[in-house]
Amino acid sequence: VFINSLGLPTYDAKEIGLAFRKEKLGSFDKSIVITASEQQEYFKVVMAALSKIEPKIAAKTQHITHGMMQFADGKMSSRKGNVVSGDGLLAELADVVGEKIADRNFEIAEADEIKTMIAVAALKYAVLKQSPGKNIIFDRDKALSFEGDSGPYIQYSCVRAKSVLEKAHDRKLIPNPHKLPDGWATRPLEKMLYRFPETIEKAMNEVAPQNIVTYVTQVASEFNSFYGNEQVLDGSKSEGYKLAIVRATSIVITNC
Repeated sequence: VFINSLGLPTYDAKEIGLAFRKEKLGSFDKSIVITASEQQEYFKVVMAALSKIEPKIAAKTQHITHGMMQFADGKMSSRKGNVVSGDGLLAELADVVGEKIADRNFEIAEADEIKTMIAVAALKYAVLKQSPGKNIIFDRDKALSFEGDSGPYIQYSCVRAKSVLEKAHDRKLIPNPHKLPDGWATRPLEKMLYRFPETIEKAMNEVAPQNIVTYVTQVASEFNSFYGNEQVLDGSKSEGYKLAIVRATSIVITNC
């Protein structure tokens, strides 16, 4: 079945051969194969055959699918001439960011680095926030927004947290998570930070990166509310503890 009339292997045979190749290169605990959703039926055949040939390899091989990317203003189409490559889309996003930061007086090298970082974040977020298997609707304006539900918003929130920490460092102030201020009421941000390990574990077990995207967006939102309602560097007895919350936030967002 997996050898054609010329005696050459079909894609199915090559995929099974690849599974054996992975095992030979270094016995793996789990292999996750990701393809477009159009390959779902094809992979059912591959996995069924692999389970007959080598059940141990099949048992630790998982296939998941992704949808297609579409523009908010219509589907990509070679006929319409609006198909873009990944590199091309990143370059386009970087150009838009460059226009937005043109008045910030950055050095050319620094501006180029910032443009690339924001463009990558915008695209990563837009892709990963959607659960695997579903199509991705890409909206350039929303992807580059600094006002929530976007990669740049997460970056902005993290930069804001680190800016507070830099000011504290300049004043020789140290975050102190062990000294809870008298009468302190637990903030929603603290409850969100506490959920970080379980969120990552759930995302891993379910192979669902969108859980991390949703979570980090909530953390960023709660942090910005905290930042707006609390004066962190106020010289009060709660200053060290509030600094610890800011530091924890920067670590969690960076790790996400």
